[in-house]
Amino acid sequence: MDDKYTDIMNACPDPSPAVLLRLEADGELPEQWRPLLEQYLDSDPQAAARLDFERSLRERVAAVTPAVTAPPELADKIREMFRSEADTAVATEPDLRLTGSSTETERKESFSTGRRLTFPRLLSRLAVAAVFALLVGVVGYVALTGQNRNNSGIKTPGTVPLTQASHKLFNFIDERSTACSDFTDFFDDNNSASALNQIPDVLSPHLGCCPPVIDLSSCGFTFRGAGACHVPYYGPSLHYVYSAGDNPGEGVLSIFVQHVTESTDMQPGVLYQLVREGSKRTILAWLEDDKIIYLVPPEGQSAADVVKLLNAPSERRTIPS
Repeated sequence: MDDKYTDIMNACPDPSPAVLLRLEADGELPEQWRPLLEQYLDSDPQAAARLDFERSLRERVAAVTPAVTAPPELADKIREMFRSEADTAVATEPDLRLTGSSTETERKESFSTGRRLTFPRLLSRLAVAAVFALLVGVVGYVALTGQNRNNSGIKTPGTVPLTQASHKLFNFIDERSTACSDFTDFFDDNNSASALNQIPDVLSPHLGCCPPVIDLSSCGFTFRGAGACHVPYYGPSLHYVYSAGDNPGEGVLSIFVQHVTESTDMQPGVLYQLVREGSKRTILAWLEDDKIIYLVPPEGQSAADVVKLLNAPSERRTIPS
């Protein structure tokens, strides 16, 4: 077994599901633990979504991590390394001029240069040239892409335009939000709570705080619970689940509170209506301090009274998905 995996397994002999997901997302999961991960993925309907989130989190971090320009000393070290290797090769190989076994052409080349150009020396020059070309290419690419980002109107490298976020958000709501509002499984998870007094302890570690639960009973919606169900982009999020009337599985209304840890092109004081052609669903989003509020009414409903109760901005902009 690889020593790296031995250390991991010795440090954590009884891995939790969270550890398994993070190791898999990092590409560090020991093969001996893969059956445990597969068992977890099969037994928990939210496990696949959590694994997707762990992977997307790493992709977002990689996307906003700037490339570091190589220091000038690195090129000198590479050049010296290849030069030393070539000199060593020349010193240990017989010179054809002295052995008398060279061809006439080789003797002429040796005479004109004063020193035989051996294969290692030729290789070293090509390698140094290749390294310089690579460094110049990387720096040029970073400069070019950085310039394109600035010209596109996006505020900082790594910012996801709201139009792109809207598209992925719709996919998330349509395909995976049921895992966040499954009242038989979702609230049995350790990251969820159905009792009000449990919510701060469960949710605060994810957002650094726990936004208050809004009573929407005057709008016909009953609070059912909350959990850490992460919508795409911008940062970690919490999910507050409501249902129409007393039926917990019917007319689900979701409020996602997302802590903004990445740059966004959303403007404060604007209520964004995220719509998709052919869909009856409208997702409402607005920026509130360092958080984004997403309101997802039941399909086909506008929830205007909920929007008013939540003090959402009055200025509206429609963003197609």
